[in-house]
Amino acid sequence: MSVLIETTAGNITLDLFVESQPLPCFNFLKLCKLNYYFFTPFHTIDKDFSVHCGNPNYPNPPNIISSSIIEDTQFQDQSLSPYLLAPKSTIKPTLGTFSFVKSIHENQQVFDSRFIITLSDSFDDSLENQVIPFGQIIEGFTVLETINNTPIESIELKRPLRDIRITYIHILHDPFPDPNNFHPYPLEPSEFQLSTMRFPELSKTTKDINSDNNNEYNALTLELVGDLPHYSIKPSPETLFVAKLNPITTSESLEIVFGRFGNVKNVNIILEPKTKKSLCYGFVEYNEQHEAESAYRKLSKGCVIDGRKLHIDFSQSVR
Repeated sequence: MSVLIETTAGNITLDLFVESQPLPCFNFLKLCKLNYYFFTPFHTIDKDFSVHCGNPNYPNPPNIISSSIIEDTQFQDQSLSPYLLAPKSTIKPTLGTFSFVKSIHENQQVFDSRFIITLSDSFDDSLENQVIPFGQIIEGFTVLETINNTPIESIELKRPLRDIRITYIHILHDPFPDPNNFHPYPLEPSEFQLSTMRFPELSKTTKDINSDNNNEYNALTLELVGDLPHYSIKPSPETLFVAKLNPITTSESLEIVFGRFGNVKNVNIILEPKTKKSLCYGFVEYNEQHEAESAYRKLSKGCVIDGRKLHIDFSQSVR
């Protein structure tokens, strides 16, 4: 378990191939840590085959240099030589495989932030030389089902009628040191991202929108995304995100441990919708912010429940 990706269609847990594919994993993890993928849409759905993601400014093409950590000159003081010697991947994409898309820049094959996710086990062998697999979904296949079954605008464009976007990425394991001068971007959708949101049910009202009520439209757009009840609401400072739980761990167990630091208002372990089994992460909400801060200070350094060392962070979700 390396990252947990929150989307407007549900959560995806991704295991990265950090040992066999260190360079693309380094690139992906640092882009995640920069919040580069915030509000990035899934697009170009090829049903039962693949879906594209990783370009936050889609449908505009990305700048290859600015969207790749390993190509960005401001991070060149970070030595990447240990990761450049990785053997050529022999991994064949299957259902739920994340793969960077290779492109040509200055007569060299490179990859930037863009990746594809395979939607079935049937992957065209002729494409293997055009992608670099770097991770595999271990939980969240229902999200892929939702994406795969999203109606598209046309066969030619393969654009979904309604957006599914990345809202946050929790990094659960990062074995690579950060480059120097490394500062995350703010978690705010750009004006371009808001202007390209795709909600067919707004088609009648958007025609009447003018420059005087853009703020109201932006608010409505974010509310419809489903992750923000209101555009001005921020993530709750009283809520902790807890991951790497043992499948047998219960909400009652978490409440006993976290209740030592204040009044626990709510404990929610996330379950797989179909099987009702624990997805091994959840949220603990306190009545007061200082209680959550106290629990984070004490438990984030090392908390073991049912034989598992937990990953604890402040929640970025507002759901």
